[in-house]
Amino acid sequence: MNPQENRRTYTNPVWAEDAPDPFVLSAHGKFWAYATETAKHGNGFQVLESADLVHWVHRGTCFTPPWSKSQLWAPEVIERDGLLWMTYSAQNPKTGKREIGIATSKSPTGPFEHKAILVVPDANQKLGVIDTTVFVESDGTAYLLYSEEDPRRIVLRKLAANWLSTVGPTVELLRPTEPWEKGVTEAPTLLKRDGKYHLLYSANGFETGKGDSGYCVAHAMSETLAGPYKKFGAILAQEPGRVYGPGHQSVVTIGKDDWLLYHGWSDQGAPRYGSNPTGRTLRLDRLVWQDGMPQPVVASTTPQPAPHVPAAPRDPSQPSHRAPAIPLITHDPYFSVWAFGDNLNTDWARHWTGAVNALVGLIRVDGTAYRWSGQGPQSVAPFPQTGYTISATQTRFTFEGQGVRLGVTFTSPLLPDDLDVLSRPASYITAEVVATDGKPHDVALYLDITGEWCVNDVAQPVAATRRKVGNLEVLAIGTAEQPVLGKTGDNLRIDWGYAQLSSESAETRIGTDTLVRDGFIRDGKLPSADDTRFPRPAREDWPVLAASFTGLKVSTRPVTRRWVVSYDDEFSLEHLGKRLRGWWRRNGAGINDLVQVAHKDADSLIARCTAFDKKMLAEWTAVGGAGYAQLLALAWRQAISAHKLAAGTDGQPVFFSKENFSNGCIATVDVTYPSAPLFLRYAPALLKAMIEPLVAYAETLRWKFPFAPHDLGTYPKANGQVYGGGERDERDQMPVEESGNLLLLTAALARAEGSVGFAKKHEKTLSTWAKYLLEKGLDPENQLCTDDFAGHLAHNANLSLKAILAIGAWGQLCERLGRPDESKQFLSAAREMAGKWLTLAGDGDHFRLAFDRPGTWSQKYNLVWDTLLGLNLFPPQLARTELAFYQRRQMRYGLPLDNRRTYAKLDWTVWTATLAGSRPEFEALVKPLLLWVEETPTRVPLTDWYETTDGKQVGFQARSVVGGLYLPVLKAHWKR
Repeated sequence: MNPQENRRTYTNPVWAEDAPDPFVLSAHGKFWAYATETAKHGNGFQVLESADLVHWVHRGTCFTPPWSKSQLWAPEVIERDGLLWMTYSAQNPKTGKREIGIATSKSPTGPFEHKAILVVPDANQKLGVIDTTVFVESDGTAYLLYSEEDPRRIVLRKLAANWLSTVGPTVELLRPTEPWEKGVTEAPTLLKRDGKYHLLYSANGFETGKGDSGYCVAHAMSETLAGPYKKFGAILAQEPGRVYGPGHQSVVTIGKDDWLLYHGWSDQGAPRYGSNPTGRTLRLDRLVWQDGMPQPVVASTTPQPAPHVPAAPRDPSQPSHRAPAIPLITHDPYFSVWAFGDNLNTDWARHWTGAVNALVGLIRVDGTAYRWSGQGPQSVAPFPQTGYTISATQTRFTFEGQGVRLGVTFTSPLLPDDLDVLSRPASYITAEVVATDGKPHDVALYLDITGEWCVNDVAQPVAATRRKVGNLEVLAIGTAEQPVLGKTGDNLRIDWGYAQLSSESAETRIGTDTLVRDGFIRDGKLPSADDTRFPRPAREDWPVLAASFTGLKVSTRPVTRRWVVSYDDEFSLEHLGKRLRGWWRRNGAGINDLVQVAHKDADSLIARCTAFDKKMLAEWTAVGGAGYAQLLALAWRQAISAHKLAAGTDGQPVFFSKENFSNGCIATVDVTYPSAPLFLRYAPALLKAMIEPLVAYAETLRWKFPFAPHDLGTYPKANGQVYGGGERDERDQMPVEESGNLLLLTAALARAEGSVGFAKKHEKTLSTWAKYLLEKGLDPENQLCTDDFAGHLAHNANLSLKAILAIGAWGQLCERLGRPDESKQFLSAAREMAGKWLTLAGDGDHFRLAFDRPGTWSQKYNLVWDTLLGLNLFPPQLARTELAFYQRRQMRYGLPLDNRRTYAKLDWTVWTATLAGSRPEFEALVKPLLLWVEETPTRVPLTDWYETTDGKQVGFQARSVVGGLYLPVLKAHWKR
């Protein structure tokens, strides 16, 4: 149901500010009103946004022509071939006459780009040409209609096929002939109904005084496009004492109903141009047809039935309207907070593990409080949430009620080209409030976070403090004990360091949750003093850090306020016995420096995030479509925040992952491997910061095996492998898996960086692993692979693929490393092994799960590196054969991992889809994943292990492996 459906009426004006010559476009799921420039909004065409034609928000100006800065009048926009085309009139500064131009944009809010001048007035035209519109005939031919000013008439010309010029003769449609037109006919709107052409136009003077406000909307009709047009008089005229000069109409069709949008002067003194205090406001009334003719419209000033805007049908290839969980504040495995559902104000915000990290948001509108975030306080009603959008670095929620719209944007600036910013543990929560009813409102905003943010268990005692940092009041809360890096494990929250809340010009308070919140609810005031009863358990009188803004005067211009939530963890990781600080601290910066720079950079950083998100969306959509792009937007913050970026003991970055809900290991090789595509595409330095410590560890005396390690320990301590036999023996190791992974990642890193520097530094170790694969890789023994949850498997065909490709990749690297003999040896061996593999794995119309198991099958996702690295060890027919077979094994929510069970691995399915040779083949594998995102009943941060039958989570969540969803993007980038 439309979020405004419970508002059954509206009252004009629907936009109570100057919006002359309005044209309304329906596009991108919204309505967009374009209007003539005004003094208030500066030099440029205005654009407003609405979801329902009734509630509008000003989105600034969208275009100023490069050839004119004056008399920017009457823009109209039409959609064609994925572009928005704007026609408009403006004054030529050289001739003083008005001309008609055309511009294009991909976005309704612009910026539009100038394309051409369509009409230049001839010598007979003293003033110029204005009020242009485009009419597209049923056969696709486009025509430009416009008004010639002196002498007055409405004319038509055919547009060229590219719409950048007009062709053929100028055809007159009508001119002023009636006394009531007062010599003016302008603002044409052409409609075609039942084969007849209906021309709506405005007549009379638009700025006449009260005694003679004759500007109106009139109607004429013709049997043919070129006329003649018979006039039927005015259908919308002034309502004395209420509305004067209604005109310059636009028609929007919703279902079977037509709606007339137009400007009009209210009864506020003589409605003279430039002197009326409100200007020409935007107004809305229904246009009714009877017997094929438009009926007279009354310019209403009393409540009217509102348009019904139905929800668009769901297209599974388009962006999902629902995420399993919504990222809010995402930085690292300990500082990662999500909404585990669709509505921010019906549940508590939660750490990715599911533990409550309460974040309560309240708004007061004209003295009454509502809740926009959190499950409580229950004494106030939730502010109606109307939707949310997720982009790479930001999540925006929208709420509406009591005549105002509230937008709340969570920004975690995880920008891959700026590691200093990416490593800062500071997120922005930005609230924007605007009136939707054209009336002024008194508004106050409130936010708090609880001691849950800094404890593993709410029984742990906490203490809260405040301090002054420059002109900022910074509130902080942390455990009394401060056991820095004291625990390792999986289902844990941080219990050292300090959660912090800061905001410029806010009233701040430390206190008991109920007392602080109730004070704001009651009269907008917080308690007069901080609660100092510390230490006490986080669950005892639930201490909160609160910040509020009061006395906000909200009208149709948005009012914005912001909070910064940050975390000071002092020490972030431990690496081979040494404590490491966050990367942002490496040059001596402290937490006060972070808070200050976070506030100082807020506007520019959020603008950078917005630009980055827009750029990413365009790239991802081009690769896989809108639905795939939305999946990547959801995965971005999860993939990055499942790591911690710290400064190593040598001053170089280390970027360690945590195996979230899969055992808690740190820097696991077979978690880095699937996550790598994101970093290979956007931040190769971070991939190097993942694998460098692993290879360096394998070069210490502690690692005694001829194959690669699995991990570096249990998060947050990277003090040596703990998986399987650890450093002791080969029991439950992953020798072929991890050796193949690191060799392939090294080759991919060399491709991404255009350098073999990393391989050169570690060539002895890498060569040892490649030789191990020569011996063990073709027909692996009964050992684990990355899909260890499925158990041991001997003769694993997909694992063998990985080994063969890794051997080929090493041979390829050797050629660049100046080792020609070794290059020849390994490339030759890889080709020979590939031939044997085809025989061992072949099973008629597909290839087996294991060489000794006929009738089995599995996803051969490792095959992607054959083309990505240009190895070409296997024939293209292998991928084609497998993909054709997979199509017959699809379930509702995707392709199972193999024949043993019906569960899927999200990342591997996308890798498999990357083998596709065409877009339809790719989409056939990806669309069920998009449907799963939309319908899974398990509301947690993306799991990568789920059932394809019912969509339920099997295990794992919030893991970094969703970085693998970017493999198609990497492939497209490398192809370029």
